[in-house]
Amino acid sequence: MVVAGRASPPGRSVSVPVTLSVDEGGMVHLRDVNDEIWRSAPVDDLRIDQPLARLDRKVTFPDGVLFQTPDHVGLDAALGRTRGHTLHGAEAFRPRLIAAIAATIVGIGLIWRFALPVLVAFAVWLTPDPMLRQMDAGTLLTLDRLLLNPSSLPAGRQAEIADMHAALLEQVDPRDVPSTTLLFRDAGKQVGPNAFALPGGTVVVTDELARLLQDDPDELAGVLAHEISHVTEDHGLKALYRSIALYVVVSLMAGDTGPILDEILLEGNVLLSLRGSRDAEREADARAIPILQGAGYNPEGLARFFDRLETMMGDGGGWASTHPGSGERAARIRNLAR
Repeated sequence: MVVAGRASPPGRSVSVPVTLSVDEGGMVHLRDVNDEIWRSAPVDDLRIDQPLARLDRKVTFPDGVLFQTPDHVGLDAALGRTRGHTLHGAEAFRPRLIAAIAATIVGIGLIWRFALPVLVAFAVWLTPDPMLRQMDAGTLLTLDRLLLNPSSLPAGRQAEIADMHAALLEQVDPRDVPSTTLLFRDAGKQVGPNAFALPGGTVVVTDELARLLQDDPDELAGVLAHEISHVTEDHGLKALYRSIALYVVVSLMAGDTGPILDEILLEGNVLLSLRGSRDAEREADARAIPILQGAGYNPEGLARFFDRLETMMGDGGGWASTHPGSGERAARIRNLAR
């Protein structure tokens, strides 16, 4: 077996065409274009690099002469299979590789559908209350620096909403909300009328929302009950753990990912999270109804709030949205309340 390639003297980048062959005694010879032996060494004294994709294979002689060839098959036939040959064969693009990729995708889907909720629930159960409060404090500090300002809502209006919030909390098992705080912030035009709940039980109401709903207590109570339900169901914490867990699972299965794959995984993770986010919104709507009824408020107020949103901002639903459509939510709340 004769293998064609090029050889470089020790410490030099210039190369000359040569052929490599092995005699019956196990001696490896490099021959120049005149078929004269240029270098010889026992096969056991050679350093043979493992195959890597389509790159030239390298064979280093004891005196430093470097032989390179693109003929992987010929070199294996002449010198024998190296330790990396099996791995190199497994990396080759074959139909079984497509099957392996498909199996990986299916595996990730099954983990997302069945195993991940169990792992996330266990992680939520293990998270101590002090850590949740610290998460809330850190998130609120960032929001205050970037988006929110101190509230200018009159103290009387704040007290009125705080009483409403306390009445709603009385309908909730204290074990579901071990600690809760109602805060007010001026969000300006950038955020506008809004309310949101943080994982540790902090509920923030913007001044703009308090003023917008000042004539409809049922509507404001509906929004507060919805946010309280996010806390009781741990929606924020579950979303955080689900996002982290999925990325870790994909990274473990795919290995060391490059920047392009990182972006693909990130975008895929976001898309997978959208459905979970919409489901969480629907669950918070449903959980809010008995809270409102128990506190003496009409759930119709929450439905009217989504009617208002649809009038102000359009339906807002769709497959790429974090929330279901406002019209769908209003109709569903009315059906559930009946």
